Amino acid sequence: MPILRRVSLVGFVLVVPPLMTACLYLASMTLLHATHRVIEPQILWCAAAIELPVFLFFAVLEAKNRW
Repeated sequence: MPILRRVSLVGFVLVVPPLMTACLYLASMTLLHATHRVIEPQILWCAAAIELPVFLFFAVLEAKNRW
């Protein structure tokens, strides 16, 4: 059973940060569209590029604590 737990932790680290980044990006786009606002697309991509390593860092810390 420890193998299954550790594989699931590795899967968590690999899947959750990109998923959270994509969800936050889509939420930002939806909010901008709903409020009829426009923002430079490059700014959203830069924000996503910053969010992904931050989410990855916290996912690794969480997995390390549960290892």
